[in-house]
Amino acid sequence: MAEPPSYSIDLPYFYARFGHGAYVTRGTREVFLGHDIAAGTDEPSNGIHGAWRWDGERLTAGNDRFGVYPLYYFANDKEVCISPSLVRLLEEGAPNELDYAALATFLHLGFFLGEDTAFKHIRAMPPNAAFEWTREGLSVKGHRPAFAARPISRDEAIDEYISLFRRGVERRRPEGDYIMPLSGGRDSRHILLELCRMGCPPRQCITSLKDPNLSSRNKDTRLAPEVAARLGIPHRFFTEQPSVFKRNLAANFALNFCSGEQAWQFDLYTYLNENTPVCYDGAAALLSHSTYVTREPLDLFAKGRWEELAEFLLRQWSKDAILSGIVDPDHRDLFSRDMARDRVFQELKLHDGAANPLIAFYFWNRTRRQVAMLPHMLMKDLKAVYMPFLDNHVVDLMLSLPPDLTLDRKFHSQAINRAFPQYASIPFSQDVKTVKSKFDIFMYRSRYFANFLWFISRHQGGWKFLDRNMLLRTILSHFHPARARLDQRFLPNALYLLQLGHLTNNRAGGLGNFACRLVGEG
Repeated sequence: MAEPPSYSIDLPYFYARFGHGAYVTRGTREVFLGHDIAAGTDEPSNGIHGAWRWDGERLTAGNDRFGVYPLYYFANDKEVCISPSLVRLLEEGAPNELDYAALATFLHLGFFLGEDTAFKHIRAMPPNAAFEWTREGLSVKGHRPAFAARPISRDEAIDEYISLFRRGVERRRPEGDYIMPLSGGRDSRHILLELCRMGCPPRQCITSLKDPNLSSRNKDTRLAPEVAARLGIPHRFFTEQPSVFKRNLAANFALNFCSGEQAWQFDLYTYLNENTPVCYDGAAALLSHSTYVTREPLDLFAKGRWEELAEFLLRQWSKDAILSGIVDPDHRDLFSRDMARDRVFQELKLHDGAANPLIAFYFWNRTRRQVAMLPHMLMKDLKAVYMPFLDNHVVDLMLSLPPDLTLDRKFHSQAINRAFPQYASIPFSQDVKTVKSKFDIFMYRSRYFANFLWFISRHQGGWKFLDRNMLLRTILSHFHPARARLDQRFLPNALYLLQLGHLTNNRAGGLGNFACRLVGEG
């Protein structure tokens, strides 16, 4: 059974420091990461990428239009460092002071906002960035395109969406054989149907179950192979399941402590990174059918009731019970709900006036900083990770649609069925029961908890944020069915804070080796 690789900070970086009339530099002076897609003469680049260049006196950097490719930096009047690895920045001397307002937001909401990270002096590169550092100082400018609502009917919008998405996939034509991840839902199916229409089917479709240890229902077990069979493409399930605990350990570092929800994809993406030259990902498809966009928050947006709206979103994503179960009472003020609400409030106001302000809020934050970041960090060795839903023209259309056109969450389904009526009989959602005995579930949770206990016995220095009574409550919850689900949810969050505590306690040299040990010893 394959194990996920130990995390490595051996990613490109560049560091420069000016002192005593000269520069000290290390790392790669010029780099281009990701992929570019040629656009029209008056259009911005259509690829997803990050780049920097040092000319001996000046460091310049930039990224894609939507700021999806993950780049992080720290800078002051004496030094600068840039890398897709946040841990590498710490290794190179970035201050390790935590940003508690940003962390409170992440822990309550589930994703970072704007350019926030867990560390106060480390920032994510803004969208469409113009970055420049010299010994005189730093200049960073970004741009988020905003779109007013278009006067367009639903039928017209669906037809335009079909056409623009089709051209977006055509711009991302694969070269040679490749493997296509396929779920039972809309996003990967739409991409696959367009690729097959172009005469570029994958050599194989592969499906990973979200949580085979615990899930009682999974639509992918029947729908994904049925879609593949109708298209005549070989299909298989990805069944390699390394230690879930080790997967969480590695994912926190590999994803720059910016994502906790999607660690279950770690194993599949690791496999794809080693077995296909290119891959396709459905990030940003939720622009057309987000389950988080409902009438109530849209009404709050329209009335400018920002504080109520911030509170609504925090309730919607609420992790209060989880945080109260793991954070030491003396530290709860550092991650308070009030701090999170204030940060969400600030971000929401930036989207006032957008055609669909709630979609814009999720696109520029959750999609950009979490969902779309993940495959680029876990499949960094591929020639390209193509995201056709992030095609400039597709995003521009979807961010300009009034909310009423997509509020029923049927827009994307209707678009796919209109574009490919011959496959309309295959549903997009179907619960399929899988039987997991109580004993299997008990053993799965017990193994995770045992790994957690062993880990903290080896690395107690990171415990400073955690409530030590949590261990007793977790043991008792194994024998209390009503609390078992909470137990499963808060241990990964406790692990996140434990690893973060380790990073802030290990500022001396050798942080890279220390990071690898935190994963390898799991």
